[in-house]
Amino acid sequence: PPSGTRYLDLVFTDLVESKEVKYGSNRNQAGVDIDLLMNIYEPANDTEVNRPLIILAHGGGFVEGAKKDFDALAMKFATAGYVAATISYRLMTGSEDESLQLAVVDAVQDMKAAVRFFTANNTYNINPDNIFIGGFSAGAVTALHYAYFDTENIPEAPPALQNHLSSTGGLTGNSGNPGGSEKIKGVLSIAGGLFRATWTDIG
Repeated sequence: PPSGTRYLDLVFTDLVESKEVKYGSNRNQAGVDIDLLMNIYEPANDTEVNRPLIILAHGGGFVEGAKKDFDALAMKFATAGYVAATISYRLMTGSEDESLQLAVVDAVQDMKAAVRFFTANNTYNINPDNIFIGGFSAGAVTALHYAYFDTENIPEAPPALQNHLSSTGGLTGNSGNPGGSEKIKGVLSIAGGLFRATWTDIG
């Protein structure tokens, strides 16, 4: 690549773009089975075989938004040497607080399937010990709950939320790519938050 420091500078000029890649599927709150898609960006002619991965989720209050919203940032990361992906995820279909909480669980399950997409069959030369997740607003909420939601210690969580977790496979879920690692190294949170501090496993 051109001169510069990989992962800090924009050292690549050409990218490989893989659009509309199906990484899984699942049923949304309306009972409709939907495909889960991602756009993947990586530096062209890259000889590195152990690359960090960044997965980004769009904002939109869990009612709107699209993976293309983060394409420009993902491309910037790719020109610095990362593999970067922008994902779609299931959105809420109701308007009440309960529907929102269930949508967060669905989104976390989908993001976990996206991570497993890369780790279950490492065709993109990523380093499974250097996977970062993040997003904006709803996407950041998703990433934070992926990293910190403690499903073993939420006795005060609403019964509907606990029932949804138990009936859909917990936060691991059933959105695809079983058997892959879900381990992440860090979270990029832009305007995100957690439902309750007491629902986390943060010491």
